[in-house]
Amino acid sequence: MEDATRPLEEPAGGAGNGALDGVMMGGLGGVGNGGNGGNGGVFAAAIAKVAPAVVVLRVNYVRAFDGEGRGCSSATGFVVDKEKGLILTNRHVVSCGPVRADATFLSKEEVEIKAIFRDPVHDYGVFQFDPKEIKFQEVVEIPLSPERAEVGLEVRLLGNDAGEKLSILSGTLARLDRVAPHYGSKEYNDHNTFYYAAASSTSGGSSGSPVIDSDGHAVAINAGGKTKAASSFYLPLDRVVRALSYLRKGETVPRRTLQVIFKHQAFTEALRLGLSRELEAEIRKEFPKATGLLVADQVVPGGPGARAGVLPGDILLELNGKHIHEFLPLEAVLDDSESVKLTLRRGDETLTVELETVDLHALTPSSFLEISGAVIHPLSYMQAINNAIEAGSVYISSSGFMLGRANVPWNAIILAVGDEETPDIATFERVIAKYPDLSTVSVRYAQVTHRHHILVRSITVDRTWFVWRHAQRCDKEGTWHFRNLASPSIAPAPKQHTIHVSDDKRAGLVMVLCDVPFLADGIPSSNMHGTGTVVDAENGLVVVDRNTVPNTLCNVSITFCGTAEISARVLLVHPLHNFSIIQYDPSLLQVEFSASNSDSNDEATREPEPFRAEFALSPQRLAAGDATTFAGLSHQMTTVEQSCKVTNVERLMFSLTSPPRFTAPNQLVIHVDKLVSNVGGVLLDDENRVQAFWWSFSYQSSSYKDKEIFVGVHADFVYETVNALKANGCRAQTSLPTLGLDLVVTPISKARAGMGLSSERVRQFASAAEAHNQVLTVRSALARSHSFNVLRSGDILLDINKTPMITFEAVQQAVFEASANNESDAPAEVAVTVLRDLREQTFQVPLSTLSFIGTSRLVLFAGMFIQEPHTPVFFRGFDPGTSVYCSRWFYGSPAHKYDLKATHFILGINDHDTPTLDDLVRVVSELKDGEFVRIRTISLKEKKRVFTLKCDYHYWPTVDLVRDAETSNWTLRQG
Repeated sequence: MEDATRPLEEPAGGAGNGALDGVMMGGLGGVGNGGNGGNGGVFAAAIAKVAPAVVVLRVNYVRAFDGEGRGCSSATGFVVDKEKGLILTNRHVVSCGPVRADATFLSKEEVEIKAIFRDPVHDYGVFQFDPKEIKFQEVVEIPLSPERAEVGLEVRLLGNDAGEKLSILSGTLARLDRVAPHYGSKEYNDHNTFYYAAASSTSGGSSGSPVIDSDGHAVAINAGGKTKAASSFYLPLDRVVRALSYLRKGETVPRRTLQVIFKHQAFTEALRLGLSRELEAEIRKEFPKATGLLVADQVVPGGPGARAGVLPGDILLELNGKHIHEFLPLEAVLDDSESVKLTLRRGDETLTVELETVDLHALTPSSFLEISGAVIHPLSYMQAINNAIEAGSVYISSSGFMLGRANVPWNAIILAVGDEETPDIATFERVIAKYPDLSTVSVRYAQVTHRHHILVRSITVDRTWFVWRHAQRCDKEGTWHFRNLASPSIAPAPKQHTIHVSDDKRAGLVMVLCDVPFLADGIPSSNMHGTGTVVDAENGLVVVDRNTVPNTLCNVSITFCGTAEISARVLLVHPLHNFSIIQYDPSLLQVEFSASNSDSNDEATREPEPFRAEFALSPQRLAAGDATTFAGLSHQMTTVEQSCKVTNVERLMFSLTSPPRFTAPNQLVIHVDKLVSNVGGVLLDDENRVQAFWWSFSYQSSSYKDKEIFVGVHADFVYETVNALKANGCRAQTSLPTLGLDLVVTPISKARAGMGLSSERVRQFASAAEAHNQVLTVRSALARSHSFNVLRSGDILLDINKTPMITFEAVQQAVFEASANNESDAPAEVAVTVLRDLREQTFQVPLSTLSFIGTSRLVLFAGMFIQEPHTPVFFRGFDPGTSVYCSRWFYGSPAHKYDLKATHFILGINDHDTPTLDDLVRVVSELKDGEFVRIRTISLKEKKRVFTLKCDYHYWPTVDLVRDAETSNWTLRQG
């Protein structure tokens, strides 16, 4: 196994393909090359002749497929038929899944190309373009001459080496019988062919480069190389020539197989396997240049070879009665035969078997299902080889949302849905189509790498966030055609659950599971879990941290006592503090108490009761040194409890994240001594009342690694929000009054020494124990807030309405009182005194508002996640004048291919400004599929750029997701 080999396409990373930003290829002058040795003059004419036939390929892999993820890469191809517009490149460039690709010629002309062929086994494939689209250069082709390859032949490679558009590398063919390179145990690997070897130091981007001789004839195609050596590997062109003869006529290329992987072994090894000296002499006499024989290395289960009893180690002596010692004649016979006769040597025994061949194309997936973001297709021949299993099973190439939230991984095969076996993709489609949205069903599966370890998961069917579709490949058109899958119209009625409780004092601690289909708002993860606390059992209200339920764009479920799981909806997401409020339907839950908890001696007569376990607020606020009791849940949903002591109460400070996301500004938190492992909980007084919530906070390290920390949060202001919600009929208030300030703390010594804090102020703040000898300083003001126009970063906050601002809570209380006492329709105002430029200044600042709902609309255009800027974005202190913000994009999308930037505002498309999402949706709805558009953007650093992008509504249709304020449900509009 050669784990140091690699295919040679140039991948594009998450920030875009830097190689594509390099110098575009021009004429041959100044083109980088690997040196022409002493034959530069001999090759100069050939290079000048064939260079116009070499093209730079940019390929978008728009769906995960056959073990490969979505993405974008750069590679090389070359024209082999100028009349038909055929471009030859590698199979791993064309890929077996859906792609969008273009080719750039020497004249810098860019044309769209379509994938019309990929060999099922060997590393070559064919794109096609329209030659009429090339206006400013002559379209030339490179002749294929595989017969010219010989050891010692000097060659040149022309290609997009390292993304340089056109590089010329030299080499000398050293071997014509190298084993096919092995790229990895889960990757595509060629077999049943020799490769050529040369030291030409190729690198990423040179996949598909022509290997030419001094006459400009291609003798091979570049495919791979060593990562830590100069060795490069070229695929011979013999079978390519045959394939092109069919493609030129518009016919299917016949490809057949025994599903046996042969390996060329030297005669010395063949002798050890049972070959006799007499047979060796006979074969050497017939083939004087023969150095070995073909030996069965792997027999794929379920294939003709396996059914005929072929075993690894069998030596292939004859094919249809004729001696054979190399791959080329073997493949030539197999491709044109429906059955063959093999003579094998197994130890001391000679066997003759007759086998039927099977169509290789039928073993390559040509269809797939898109189900809740998952890509599911038949297990390919390549994956069958890699994992020694039969091809055709239901294979998960990408888990998507529905399967992912149930922890069903990719690279697995689905064996059954419910009580029905699913041996193939057609059966799976029929079975899964019966289940409506929100229904639950079990899925039996096994990972292909551990297929004897069969697992069962319960999944909740999702038809809300994604359209379910079937895709079928059409090679003639070079695309995939979609049809929507039918959906059952009747959703299941919610089931009532009975839970068994042994400790009703802790039953109000529940496990909250949150699954996010689209990572808007800068959210770093799509699957979260944490402890929630029931604060009102009658109304089904649960509070939970925002690191578990970050926004309303999600599916939430609650597990009670580890035995019953109920769906919940998100009522409120606090814009500034680290909690959300979710609600379950209390009518779906009833309780049976165990004997250890019951006061009754007659358990058989006790009827189930409504679930009433809830936690009340303690009147005692925690301070450093206080004793308290922690109660929470472990990762396994068991209750954990521990006595502990408060070690510190301090202001929580996090650095800015990239991308911007919620990190709970202005938060006072509680630290306790070391606790047992947990996923959150509460800190309780002696009467089991909540003094603080023990919650998870998300942040980033200085190296931008995602981290979390568990700390305590005072419970009083959380209960205030809960009570306000209940008073409003369990409907979230529309907005939260705020000054819109992100505050940090500054030591009094620093404020006194260099910022002008007066001695009177020093005494005022230093005498307050809760100030911790610190003052509050403005880090940033929320863009579009009134504070943004008045207050500045670095202002030291002294008073609000003549009340000293000692703590974050004091600021919050001052804002609350001003808003509550305001009887006019205009926003309430507060008098804010700050220390600025060494002197105190007072400003009248109207209050602003923030939504309790957060992001309530998401538009997917060209693979971009486009939304209104969420609060952390505006806390960066920049207002571009538009409410259209790109928070993320999908790999393999047009946004990825054309290097659009996330965390940018979109100012307009073409000549149309797009200040709102409605404007954006209106503009993009008028664009045509395949149309190039100009997108004007501005970054958070106020850098303006214009990007061009080609619309791809076929694979990336515009999706508009909108939350209904009345029902809290999201609806999807696609088109």
